[in-house]
Amino acid sequence: MDHLPRLNDPAHDFEVPCLCTEEYPYDGLEFKTFPVRQGWNKAELLHTELEERERRDAAAMLQAWLFFGVLTEVLVRPINPDDFRRVNEHGQLVITTALLPLYLNSWIETFARLPDGVQERNMDMASKCLEELSYYVTRHFHAGRLSPMSDIVVMSLRLLGEALTVVGQADVWKCAVVEFMGIPRGFRRPMPVMFGFGGSALMDMPLFREWTAHWCPNERRRLVNLPAAPLLLLSQLKQPSDNRDHSSCTTTACTAYNIDEDNYETAHHQACQGCELHGLSESALIDMIDAGSLPLVSIDLSSGKPRLEYVEYKPGLGFTAISHVWSDGLGNARGPALPECQLAQIAKYLEAPKDFDIKWFLGNGQQSDQVSCKRPRSYQSRADEFVTLLGGYDGNAVRSAYNRNQEVMKPKTITGMVVRNQPDYADLWRSQWGKRAGTTPPEPLSTEEFSHKLEQARSTQNRFFWMDTLCIPRAQPARLKAISDMGDVYRVANRVLVLDARLQSLSNKSSAMEMLLTLATSGWMRRMWTFHEGTVAQKLGFCLSETVLDNSDLKFYAKLFSSVDFVSRFLLNFASSHQFFDLGNSYTRLMAIVTSNSIAGRSLSRPADETIVLAMLLNMPRDLVQTLQSIQPLEQRMRKFWELQGEVPRGLLIWSGARLTEFPFRWAPSSLMDFMLRYREPSPPAAAWSTPRGLHVKNLPGWVFRVRSSLEHYFYLGDEISKCWFTVYKDEEALKTSMWAEKGKMYAIVVLNPVPEMRNTQGVLAEVLEMAHGGRTFYTTFVCNVRVGRLVDEDEMVLLWRMKSGLEHFRGLAGGHADTLHRLGVISESRFPELDWFIG
Repeated sequence: MDHLPRLNDPAHDFEVPCLCTEEYPYDGLEFKTFPVRQGWNKAELLHTELEERERRDAAAMLQAWLFFGVLTEVLVRPINPDDFRRVNEHGQLVITTALLPLYLNSWIETFARLPDGVQERNMDMASKCLEELSYYVTRHFHAGRLSPMSDIVVMSLRLLGEALTVVGQADVWKCAVVEFMGIPRGFRRPMPVMFGFGGSALMDMPLFREWTAHWCPNERRRLVNLPAAPLLLLSQLKQPSDNRDHSSCTTTACTAYNIDEDNYETAHHQACQGCELHGLSESALIDMIDAGSLPLVSIDLSSGKPRLEYVEYKPGLGFTAISHVWSDGLGNARGPALPECQLAQIAKYLEAPKDFDIKWFLGNGQQSDQVSCKRPRSYQSRADEFVTLLGGYDGNAVRSAYNRNQEVMKPKTITGMVVRNQPDYADLWRSQWGKRAGTTPPEPLSTEEFSHKLEQARSTQNRFFWMDTLCIPRAQPARLKAISDMGDVYRVANRVLVLDARLQSLSNKSSAMEMLLTLATSGWMRRMWTFHEGTVAQKLGFCLSETVLDNSDLKFYAKLFSSVDFVSRFLLNFASSHQFFDLGNSYTRLMAIVTSNSIAGRSLSRPADETIVLAMLLNMPRDLVQTLQSIQPLEQRMRKFWELQGEVPRGLLIWSGARLTEFPFRWAPSSLMDFMLRYREPSPPAAAWSTPRGLHVKNLPGWVFRVRSSLEHYFYLGDEISKCWFTVYKDEEALKTSMWAEKGKMYAIVVLNPVPEMRNTQGVLAEVLEMAHGGRTFYTTFVCNVRVGRLVDEDEMVLLWRMKSGLEHFRGLAGGHADTLHRLGVISESRFPELDWFIG
């Protein structure tokens, strides 16, 4: 599919055969009845075994209908079939989409000039066509051998449907989803039916599984919700040369990047035949940390050999922090030392110029002069660049900047040289790195003063860097203290350099698309520690084989792709997902973590470190970080983490996945890194409070009832006030446990939103321990997650009420009446629209 960006050296290539050879394959009459006019029964197309000739004819008809027909109906204009087919080098007729971007741009312009009524009719017609296309490509997988279409043809239909849907929603119909911190908030205009052309349906196709057989199970799960085009491009990346062993990986965690410190070996550069280690004194490092200073490393190669020295950090001293994955071999479990070859490589990256010419290649693989240029440096052009990237010109909210001394969110200032989230240096100096006797803390720097200091330090900052391998000692308690400082280290650094083996395999001849794809699947993107390091960084630099590419450069060059190239736009957001944390207090940061699912699927060599990284992401004080580090075992540490939060997102109540096991924290997730954990807070998001009696949630609807006999895992709940029946059943994750309602006890079902008419909603089953304030406050203990649905079958409801009428009545604790339907269900009058709940 030629409309997609093309990699310079793809792992595989494919062409889509053009099966319909007629001059005009689609007749332009009513879309829905095209197969009937061609003599086919639509209902039997994917359900009947066909002879070989019939299969070829059916496949040709389906391509004429679902490819050329969809193009004709959706684009509001006739199409030239020859624009979408060509003869390849072997003389075969194949499908081409090289001109699709031109057609899409024409569609955008033409649609904008149509009268409102015509626009609505076109959107309705396009929606029906895409719905029909979605049905057939989805049914192809379930039909298996009965489908007359090959995987290649179906993949081309998925890519076409996705391109039309994405461009239609965003640029033509302008009904894209409006989100806040990853949560859908509505649409700019009524949204047509949503169509799924990518995701698991594409990944389960035999051909795609063959192409991605080397993928880690965790990576496959992490990428499962991507659209079809990015997935296809990711499948074209060649298998990494490091040949990591993913045999022990699962869908929830990749262990290939974990390390065993007892058997860890520091690696040499791939071009090195062997060299000696160069190190520093660990005792000097410990003395500096004990004195309250931040140690930096000064490197000098003027003599031909690396000369290293510890230097004390002072405000205004520019330095670079190194972010790397230990499994790439840049760590050292024995002391602060690295091979000479690796130090020389780091020094080269430190000296890399800020601006450089880097040649990018567009989708057709041909070099383009218009993108072989330096980033603009003028104030106006840089301001335009950042305002556009941050959404300031298209109506989206501008990102917010965090002021450490003021727990508020305020708009970021867009300037020619953006200073991103500068911490208060005087505060850092006083609290942590300026405790030596006689040291005078500096005066706080304004943004303008800091920018000037930054420019002055440019000539010297390349000499100094911070790296955990050299700046965190092995011995306690200095190690504990140095780790708790890491949040501020990466926040204070002028730049954070990312060293990743896969990224370093790229050269300055690699395309921007290849860079985005590699970054999205790199080891650096899979680790929890590196997520934190990238999140708090002022500026990120990605180290390629020959130079350093700043994150702002990556964004600028990615913008130069076609305006309808949604692939690069999507991947840019995906690959840069670590840089959205310009938020205020701990609660808003925690909300951002859970709503974006940004740490799901990342891994740690030591699972206990999760709370430490989370604490740093939430900007918790150092003494609390150190408190968490001192707590064992892991569950007690996570319990303490939630206890320290105070205010948390209310949607954690219906979080699906493993939770802590002890009261009053049975509501709390035991980890935020599991892919199966889904944050599902309805709009608008609200807060809850972690208390000694459980999670305090306000103004939520629920039912209270007593269980007279054991209930099945699927039961009916009758509401005598509204005369409605509901079905209640265990959530998917809850089915893995034996926790359920027990005979003789009082229970409550709490839901975040009223149960909708045609769908179910998430809730929790909780055992009622006590009530207060006239039955308006309930103290409970968490049992499990449930789904609650509204029963709509009238005959079934009548039957249930008749069954109920002959059963025993009794009075419940909440003052209402309830009946048992033996093992079928319960009746409740104790339904309250707005209650206070303490759920432990």
